Amino acid sequence: MEAQGVETFTYTADNESVMRIMIESLYTNKDIFLRELISNASDAINKIKLLATKNPTILQNCRTFDIKISFNKELNQITIQDSGCGITKEDLITKIGSIATSGTKQFVEALQQAQNQNNLIGQFGVGFYSAYLVADAITIITRPALTNNVYEWKTSNRSTYTIKELENYDPEFIRGTKIILDIKPDCVEEYLDEDKLLQIIQTHSSYIEDPIYFFKGKTDGEGKEWVKVNFIPIWNKPKDSITHEQYVDFYLNFGNNKEQHITEHPIVYKHFNVEGSVDFKALLYIPAKAPFNLFEESNRGQSIKLYTKNVLITADHKNLYPKWMEFVKGVIDTSDITLNVSRQTVQDSPKLRKIYNQLVKKTIDMVFELTDDEAKYAKFYEHFAQSLKNGIHEEFSREGSDHTDRMVGNSNGKRMLKLLRFHTSKNRFIGFDDYVKSMQPNQKAIYYIAGDKKQVLETSPFLDRLKQVGYEVMYFTEPIDEYIKAFLTQYSNGEITGIHDSGYDRFTKPDLTDMSTKVFVDVSRDDLLLEPTEQDLETEQSDELCTKLMELYKNIGINFFEVKPNDKFTTVPAIVVSRVHLSAQLEKLLCNNAMSKRKEQYQPMFDRKNLLISPSNEITKYLYQKLCVEKVSIDNPEIVQTCRFIHTTALISGGYEISDANNFVRQAISYMKNSI
Repeated sequence: MEAQGVETFTYTADNESVMRIMIESLYTNKDIFLRELISNASDAINKIKLLATKNPTILQNCRTFDIKISFNKELNQITIQDSGCGITKEDLITKIGSIATSGTKQFVEALQQAQNQNNLIGQFGVGFYSAYLVADAITIITRPALTNNVYEWKTSNRSTYTIKELENYDPEFIRGTKIILDIKPDCVEEYLDEDKLLQIIQTHSSYIEDPIYFFKGKTDGEGKEWVKVNFIPIWNKPKDSITHEQYVDFYLNFGNNKEQHITEHPIVYKHFNVEGSVDFKALLYIPAKAPFNLFEESNRGQSIKLYTKNVLITADHKNLYPKWMEFVKGVIDTSDITLNVSRQTVQDSPKLRKIYNQLVKKTIDMVFELTDDEAKYAKFYEHFAQSLKNGIHEEFSREGSDHTDRMVGNSNGKRMLKLLRFHTSKNRFIGFDDYVKSMQPNQKAIYYIAGDKKQVLETSPFLDRLKQVGYEVMYFTEPIDEYIKAFLTQYSNGEITGIHDSGYDRFTKPDLTDMSTKVFVDVSRDDLLLEPTEQDLETEQSDELCTKLMELYKNIGINFFEVKPNDKFTTVPAIVVSRVHLSAQLEKLLCNNAMSKRKEQYQPMFDRKNLLISPSNEITKYLYQKLCVEKVSIDNPEIVQTCRFIHTTALISGGYEISDANNFVRQAISYMKNSI
């Protein structure tokens, strides 16, 4: 006893260790002290509400439930007051004066083992002690419900605390708890600031169920007033009680939308509850436009906010939803997930994975809803096609997950393929379903070609035969389309199958007699599956010319793996193609992206290519006449110059870059001079 009515208690050595670890190591962001104290205040209010359902008299003359926050620069203090259940003297000793009523030593030992830290979630009520991040002294004034006793708990160090009963305390203080923090000197400037405190409240506690009032300066600068600073958590309300305008208003004020002056309404939103092995509520929005920094890694995990009991969890939520869904904004609220001791990090768990999968499914559902409105979907696709394509790749490529999770990813990817849209050779912008519906009766394949630009693909000689027979070709013009191609093999009865399916065998040819099954054909690589055409050169003549050209090019230092005839093009004499079925576009990507570090590994298959010649082209027939009929030498300067020129144009027609543009210019000028 230090004075009459004042009891002094000593923290155990274990308690001191816990506080030291928490203050110095556990919390990574000092701001969360206010989140924790507000959460405690909200819990106290929820407790008195629950008790009142059984004993209404417990509310006495105070039927108001709120939290009040104020600060005093002169005293260097922050005060948090609630009208909750209050704290009994016994609880002040056992729950505030001791970090846990039992197991404290084990808690210390576990905290000191970093690898075990995440296993302690929910076992100890440590949130109150986050106040020590910013305060060097703490005072609690509390009046438990249905009593006239007011207690003061006080500490100014980590060794001892005092408890005393207050006489004749403020009669308006009917029930609840008031926490007064004496702010550390090095925290005064940052935390005794109106804007800073409001920012913390609005970031972490905007959606606490009960009103939070902040004592702030009036807008006219004359004095201060209590202002409500939190909002109703709209996701907790029944859907039929929320108007469209309320959903939109929530979105416009959500996250940093207001600061970024976003005024456009979301293009679609979905409000849903999931119950079962994991329970959660969610409200998701798709914006009208993509933000300029959508794909910046620094924004990863920030667009969908995770709440537990209406309190924001501060960590970025990279385990909550996949990277491709970063364009979706919204909130998730659940009490079923596991947090670490500081409540700053979400632990990966089967329940979290279920939430993850549900969010992906609901997002895909939202996008499919948009396809019912062609104009609205076109606007969505303009801004978020890249995200969708990234999603297809991510879903099909789920790594490190169990078999069930991979099956879910496979199913998601197949659904998302149907959301893709491409420009075509018939000036349409369509998906695979619409393409198949408009196919000609005997058409066996879905044709596509990949390249840098639509304008370049429109004039590609690879399209010559298909244009003649009136078949439509889809244009794949984005770099990621090259990776999407890997998931396209067959279209049957409205379903797309591919290398991701368990029964797929890449060495088994599809049954082309079954007209309900359509294969995907890259017109720059694959057989067009068309009937052979009559050629001006017979097969033997074409083979003879190919042999001559193979020898000629070898003599001038241009090595092809094979030179062979092909009837898919007619407007150019020849096209260079990969011998390993890599499109020119994919080869560029492999050279330019991260794989460029392994370019040497891929170089052998890049170096030697095939040369396809068109038996119907006039220049081809000219070469046959000279080399095979007239027996002109392959060393003939005119023939060599013509073949060099053909080689360069064949590279360009094949979609490859020429290594020496100046040399091509010299060839062209020389060729023109010889023609004069």
